[in-house]
Amino acid sequence: MNHLLIILTFFLTAFGCASTKKLSTPLDFNTENGLNNIMRGTAEETILRTLGNPEFIDREWEQSENLKYFNYYSKGVQISVKDNKALCVFLFYKSKRFKKYSGSNNISQYIQTIDGVKSTFGEPDYFSQSTKKEYGEFPGQEETYISYEQSGISFTFWNGELGDIRFIKEIGL
Repeated sequence: MNHLLIILTFFLTAFGCASTKKLSTPLDFNTENGLNNIMRGTAEETILRTLGNPEFIDREWEQSENLKYFNYYSKGVQISVKDNKALCVFLFYKSKRFKKYSGSNNISQYIQTIDGVKSTFGEPDYFSQSTKKEYGEFPGQEETYISYEQSGISFTFWNGELGDIRFIKEIGL
């Protein structure tokens, strides 16, 4: 019995529990592989193993849409998960709830402005500008949304300042 307890203690100490693993590598986003290789279609277990437990899981839409959000407030990251797979990776640069994403990013020097995004990615598939009168995270500020379907990436700017990057590129594309 003592030997079994020692062996069990060794394995738990050596390998731990995947769902409680803390992030041991720095955050790294690039337009080919997503955030630490997390992109649309990545299994929920892989997200948790890679980033650790989220600080909060928003389950508001879980019953009706089978959709939940893994919120990593201190990392500036949110991942929407549908049917146990990543749907979208959000990197926040301006937010009231999330700290600014501080990980590496292979496009950060090019995307600080709306014109920078357009000169880097070309003409967007979708472009909109609107002023949110009373709703949203920044009421009264001009929101600019730029989307590139082929690249699986979009950008939100608030009053010309980068708010977030959304990455929806699928695994294998």
